[in-house]
Amino acid sequence: MKNILMKTFSIPLFFSLFSVSVYSNELQQYGTNEQLPCAGEKRIYPSIAEAIEDFGDYYPENNSFQLISKNPLKIRLSPPAFKEDLPDVKNDLVKRAIVYGVYRTFIHSNSDKVTVTSYLVDANGGKKLNGSPEHTITLDKKQALNIINKYIPVADLSELIDDQCSFTKEFNELRYDDNGKKGFSKFFTELTKQSK
Repeated sequence: MKNILMKTFSIPLFFSLFSVSVYSNELQQYGTNEQLPCAGEKRIYPSIAEAIEDFGDYYPENNSFQLISKNPLKIRLSPPAFKEDLPDVKNDLVKRAIVYGVYRTFIHSNSDKVTVTSYLVDANGGKKLNGSPEHTITLDKKQALNIINKYIPVADLSELIDDQCSFTKEFNELRYDDNGKKGFSKFFTELTKQSK
């Protein structure tokens, strides 16, 4: 009976220890050999469509992303929303999508100019939401850099993301400035005025 109990517990224990050892080795190798997802030039994608698909914030399946044209580059980002959402919430969603599209394009692709259109789509069906606010902005990389520098001093737009490709805390504080303390409305107005 004692031998049966030892065999019953020793085999799973052996495999558990072996698995922990293998996992530990993989973690050590990752730390020494692998780069973080957005380290260096890994942040540049062959196209903005591939970048947006990889991030998963907007995608064609729910009609929240559309590549309208490759040359000149034109994209549409349409956050899903409900008709019952408050008007200021709807407007902020559209404006944030514009900012997302402009800055993701310049950070994650070699494009020097982009046109971003945004309007809301119905969260229950993906069709354009009736009465949705709509904005279109066309900017080049230099304009986008000059405008963001008034709010967050950066030498390069890639400084607006971390090594995991997430926007930095400072940039998110500006993008989600619902109470007006960080100047999101002014920032968006400047983007609109610079639009060609």
